[in-house]
Amino acid sequence: MKSFLFITLFIFSNLVFSQSNDTKEILQEIYSSYEKGEYEEAISLLANVSKNFENHSKNHENLKGLINYWQGLCYVRLNEFEKGIDKLRLAIKENYAASDVYYEYGQALYASLELKKARIAFKKSVEAKYKMAVSMYYIGFISQEIGDLKTAASFYNAIEKLPLDEKKDVVQAARMQLAQIYLDQVREKGMGAVAIEEYVLPMYRKALKWDEESSLAVEIKAKIESIQRRYNLVLFQLRNGRPTARPAYFLKTNIKYSIDDNVNAYDKDTLETLKEEEYSSSLYEVGAFGRYTFYPNSSFSLSPQFNFGYTKYLSEESAITRNDNYFFTGTLQTTYEHFFNEAPATTYLDIGYTYNADDIDEDESLEKSDTVASVTLSEQLQIWKNNPSTFRLRYAQTNAEDANNELSSYGVVYEQAIAALNSLFYLYTAYDKNTYAERTSEDNVSTTIRLDALMPDVYNLFNPNLYASTFSVDYENDAERGTTTLNTIGLNLNRPVGKNWFLYVDYAVSSQTGNNDTDNYEKQVVTVNLDYIF
Repeated sequence: MKSFLFITLFIFSNLVFSQSNDTKEILQEIYSSYEKGEYEEAISLLANVSKNFENHSKNHENLKGLINYWQGLCYVRLNEFEKGIDKLRLAIKENYAASDVYYEYGQALYASLELKKARIAFKKSVEAKYKMAVSMYYIGFISQEIGDLKTAASFYNAIEKLPLDEKKDVVQAARMQLAQIYLDQVREKGMGAVAIEEYVLPMYRKALKWDEESSLAVEIKAKIESIQRRYNLVLFQLRNGRPTARPAYFLKTNIKYSIDDNVNAYDKDTLETLKEEEYSSSLYEVGAFGRYTFYPNSSFSLSPQFNFGYTKYLSEESAITRNDNYFFTGTLQTTYEHFFNEAPATTYLDIGYTYNADDIDEDESLEKSDTVASVTLSEQLQIWKNNPSTFRLRYAQTNAEDANNELSSYGVVYEQAIAALNSLFYLYTAYDKNTYAERTSEDNVSTTIRLDALMPDVYNLFNPNLYASTFSVDYENDAERGTTTLNTIGLNLNRPVGKNWFLYVDYAVSSQTGNNDTDNYEKQVVTVNLDYIF
């Protein structure tokens, strides 16, 4: 903005002093009042000067535009925006050529919520090359407010191309607003957590990186954490091309209510001999999962984990309540970060121990239990960029009170995530060989194939997940029983219901076929699950 002193000298040089011997003193008083913030006094003095306009026709229009301009600025400083807008509009109409006139006019219009007019004014300010970065930011922000996201993004990006001295004060805010646009578009299109990690969070981090000590950085950090909690993502910051947990702990609890219409998987003929309460039951499950991650250096991490679950059937039939159980699992996970195909990759080694127990057995007197020791070696990499693939080798040894239940298991797993059609497709395949210590007739080889389709949200109400799976078991030492095949299809709907609460509703239909009549059954399970993430 021009120095008010130069303006007053301009007025002084163009006035005819014969009309007032005190003109110079008046001009100095105007300048002093404005500098002191005594805007009402400055307006009054400027009005007195304007009385001489008709007597000085030589520079009448220039003087009139100048007086309106400065009166407009004073009114704006007094937050009398309507009067300020009127005066600045007159100055522009009178072609007053102050470099900042459109910028100040835009500010006043913006404060009065005349957004479209303000945007035009700021565009004029850019054309005049006055405070280009700030003017571009206002254009972007106003466009964002009125829903013109394409224009908003265009101007936010244009700020990046300006010289450093011009853009340094607004580039962080522009990046933050651009990230907000990405977030709004992801939500509108229902693209989910994958798009959040790929597009939204990187832009917020880019904004944060500009100046991590600024007051705006605090807001950006809070926004990042809010988004990650909203989309059930572990909070993190970048480490050696790979994320680290921030905070280092993660804790989740849940409660689940289900209705199972064939708890013990009875065949059709058996079901016909039973009452409904003897094979169908509702149940509830409660559980908790926790993890804390240590980082010895930039390549390794160590995560102790625990998982607990308790299941209780709400039935009085002993044939059903014998399925009541609880378990506790402790796992030590070690990761090694590296690169594959010029993309981040991770090697996992998981060593786990699980204690399983029947809460009530058929005799209602003994607690049957078993323990499972397991080792899993995994590799997660990107064969296709941004579509992670995971390969696992696992071994488990089950020791049980009943020797007939002791077995060893060897398995191979392949998992693939594919982002396409605004959805995320997840393929899970597994091959397991199970060998029993006593019951060799139960030795089997099992294969699992499951496909999940995580689709865009529906009217911002919930995120649907369609899934289908087939699970086959080949009893190698029992030719008569042969192979059983369990097919399941289901629909899962989920949505956040609070700051840390997440609701899941699931409906699954299963059907198993096999050579033996007792291996043939159908069942339906409806589940409502509520998670709380700390």
